[in-house]
Parts: sequence; C-alpha cells; structure tokens
Amino acid sequence: MAFAGGHQARPVARHSRSDGGVTPGTACLQRLATALSAYSDIDVRVRTDGPAPYLAARNIDSRLSETVTVKRLDDGLAFLWSWGERIGDASDPDRVARSVAYVLAAASAQLTGHKEDEQP
Repeated sequence: MAFAGGHQARPVARHSRSDGGVTPGTACLQRLATALSAYSDIDVRVRTDGPAPYLAARNIDSRLSETVTVKRLDDGLAFLWSWGERIGDASDPDRVARSVAYVLAAASAQLTGHKEDEQP
C-alpha cells in the first residue's frame, strides 16, 4: 500500500450504503483519522475500495504501518488491530488514536534503538 508524503489525514472516499449514506464503520474510521491527524509523524488514510472500510496508519519516520478496522461487537462498535484484537470503543477515537500512535512510535523506537517511556 503506497502512502503519499504529508502529515495530515487524507480526504476520505466515502463507503456508502444503498440509501446513499455513509456506513457507521466508515464514519468511525473518519473520526479516528481526524484524531490521528494530530500526530505529525503519522500518515493516515481511510480506505473504502475493498469489501470493508479500514484505516491505514504509517509512521513516516520508520515506514512501520498498521491497519485498523471497525466491527460491531456485543457491546457496540469497536476498533480492532489488524490481528483482530480490540483497541477500544468506536465512541472514543482520541484514546484509540493515542494507542495507535504509541504502538507505531514504540515499534519505531525498537528499530532505531530508542526507548519509549510513556504508554497511553
């Protein structure tokens, strides 16, 4: 997956329903993309060109990336890591953005030999 340079969330293609509206999952991912745009070292895009929408986040310094999806669970919509583990509730995109940014920064620090001391 190619990312263009830059530090802000890209314009989002809308994953639409048959009635013309945006799906709840896409709307959640758009809110997460907005929250992640506060992190200058993360490039983020919401992708809607596949069977299900997803968010692709990349640490621009290390090129490490992560994919986030949204799924309806028993207690509501939740953001999930690429391996299916829950990150957090879709109702709290700011907390989820901190978690994604932390993971990308910590993984980047491991590759470069720096140590990350703070956890979200």
